Amino acid sequence: MAKRGTTLSPKKKSRHSHKTEKRLEIKRLMLAKKFK
Repeated sequence: MAKRGTTLSPKKKSRHSHKTEKRLEIKRLMLAKKFK
């Protein structure tokens, strides 16, 4: 979590809840795998 905090801005973290954040992270990981 600490490592991802550097990539994401603190403003976005406060807006999204933990559940939505996890969903966005999973989507980003899936897209990253597809591009790779």
